[in-house]
This record gives sequence, C-alpha cells and structure tokens, in this order.
Amino acid sequence: MDEERASGDAAAGRADPGRADPGWWVLHRFGRAGSGVDVAAVLAAEKAAGQGNRHHLRAVQLPFNALMPEAYTRFSQVTGQGNIGSTIQAAFQLKLTIMASHPLGKGLLAREEVPSLQEAMPELADAAQRAIQFVRSTPGIGVTLVGLSTPLHLADFLAVAKQPPLPRECYLAMFEKEQ
Repeated sequence: MDEERASGDAAAGRADPGRADPGWWVLHRFGRAGSGVDVAAVLAAEKAAGQGNRHHLRAVQLPFNALMPEAYTRFSQVTGQGNIGSTIQAAFQLKLTIMASHPLGKGLLAREEVPSLQEAMPELADAAQRAIQFVRSTPGIGVTLVGLSTPLHLADFLAVAKQPPLPRECYLAMFEKEQ
C-alpha cells in the first residue's frame, strides 16, 4: 500500500484496526487548528474515490464520555451545511451514524462520580449508569458501544435501557457554567 493511501485509510479510521483508539480520535481531539482531520474532507475524499456523489462511508466511531466531551463541545468541523460545528454535529448533518465508544472512560466513570451527572440523574443507581445515560442522551449519537464482561455490567446497562434518554434541556444544562 502506498503512503498516500495509507494516510487516507488512517484518516478514515480504517488503518490498524487493532489500535485502542479509533482513527477518528484526531477529528475532535485536535480539530482544524492542529493536525486534525476534517469530517467533510474525508467524506469528499470518499466521494472522489467512488462514483461521483456515491460513497461507502456510513458511520463514525469516536470515543465520547463525560470526561472527553470534545466531540460534542469543540466546534472544529465543517458541517454538511457549510458552517462550523462539533464533530457530532458535522457527522450528523452529513448523514453519518455516530457510534460512541468508551462511555465509561475505560472503567474510570464506573468507579468515580461526575458531580454534574449525579445532580442531573439522581434516580439512577450508580456512576456507571449515569455515564452510560449521559452518552446515550447526547443529541446526534446513534449508538453507544458499552463493553459487558460481568453480570453487574449487564445489570447497569439494562437499568439504563429501561429509562428514556434525558430531555434535551436537561442534557444541555449539564454544560452550563455556574454563575
């Protein structure tokens, strides 16, 4: 594989599938100012490699949780409507399914409470449930990828699945700065 193709594969998240973090990490962690990749540019490259406006890109997987909210909060991407928005907004407007990985922050959010999540979701039993609910309630995220390795993990996941996602205004209130 030539260097240019390898670089394009990495930008599209296809290179080295055994990596711990998906290739889309650079999209929202660094954005346009640094070494980041633009979602719209990757989609344009896919279209150019395909047949006109047809492309095969359908989904974006990215790490997202209460400790790494940049995919939702950092406005670093050109959206499908030509304005600047977050990675999640851009992917959503470009009609890509967004799959959020690492909702528990590699287990940290299952053990440690985040005060804003605890305040917004006191009805949930523990930190893990609140962390999962936070991610699945994020506007624009279509799939929350949760690893299950014990019966307790399954119980937490099923408890959250019984709840409706947070109302939009409740979700957005977690991002408001205190006066």
